[in-house]
Amino acid sequence: MLANGVRAASAQIGKGSGAFAMHVKGLEIPAYDPRQSPAQALAYAVSDRGACHLRPFLYGSEHFGNSPRLDPGRYEGKAAEVRTGQERAALTDSLGICKFYVYGLSLTKDILPLLNAATGMNLAQDEYLRIGERINNLTRMFNIREGVDGGADRLPERCLEPLPSGKRAGVPMDIGRMLPEYYHECGWDERGVPTAEKLLSLTLDFAMPGGDG
Repeated sequence: MLANGVRAASAQIGKGSGAFAMHVKGLEIPAYDPRQSPAQALAYAVSDRGACHLRPFLYGSEHFGNSPRLDPGRYEGKAAEVRTGQERAALTDSLGICKFYVYGLSLTKDILPLLNAATGMNLAQDEYLRIGERINNLTRMFNIREGVDGGADRLPERCLEPLPSGKRAGVPMDIGRMLPEYYHECGWDERGVPTAEKLLSLTLDFAMPGGDG
């Protein structure tokens, strides 16, 4: 029973056990508590496969190092970070490289020349990064086709409760403040669906409802 994950297990057990099933879209939450990290909370909520800390990993940007790059006390600007991180994560996953490359290499300055040398494609940087955006939009349309729409972009209720201590002590997590900004950043409508204009701009018109996809 447990091998099918906590979502399926809680549905089978019943008796209010769903309140203890910590997952997003059926994928269990990993080591990084979203209550302490608005950027990671949003990333979990909107990830195509659920609570994945690599789609993207932003917890470190809010908490690691002597001077973290992002302020965990603010919501503003997190949507753009999540979108960019998702698109870059899609690129690295497509290349089949470990995300630990970030400790020594640049995705654009180092890995792009290696890709061009290995394949002969001669991609420019904007073309290269656009591939990540295409992937993010295509997986979104696939999920929507399969019934996983914007209504699934949420965290378990317990992950919205405030923590008793830490940088966000007493502050509940408000995903609703970030979702509209994230959808706008991606070029999606208020329901989290990529607009026709966005899909056309990425030559993904085949993924539109009624298309060939």
